[in-house]
Amino acid sequence: MLKLTFNIYTVPQTFYIIDGMAYEMQALSIFYDNIRAFIKGNYLNDTKVYEKWPLPTYVVDWTTMHLVYAYRDGLKYYNKNQYDLWEFCNTYKLNEFPQYKQFFDAGVKTQYHILIALAMFVLLVLFITMRALLCFLCCRKKVPVLVKESNSAPKPKLE
Repeated sequence: MLKLTFNIYTVPQTFYIIDGMAYEMQALSIFYDNIRAFIKGNYLNDTKVYEKWPLPTYVVDWTTMHLVYAYRDGLKYYNKNQYDLWEFCNTYKLNEFPQYKQFFDAGVKTQYHILIALAMFVLLVLFITMRALLCFLCCRKKVPVLVKESNSAPKPKLE
């Protein structure tokens, strides 16, 4: 789960997380004494730290793992096909509109979030339309059908 949280492919063995920051040791410092000294306070020494960065605001767990996979794979697909979209917009002069310029000037993650929001909006409209259609079909007033009386039953005599 740490690989997905930090968006890396291998988890380094030499990092220390404390107080909302992650500190990574210098390379080849994997001996017990080096690691113990790093945890005791060498993580505050900039010469002993290879990199440090703030922790992300979310941590991936078993419930959000598949969402992260879908987001990452969708972002890779979008980045792979982004150049074709830019060429299409240049060919048909769509990039002269300020909305298109603003969209392409935004970062890749922002563009992906905009596309996800657009897809969610379309799904919402489809859901509302389907619900209204089903409600119309299922809940409309039924016209009563007249049933003829059968002649087999005897009629009571009136006196």
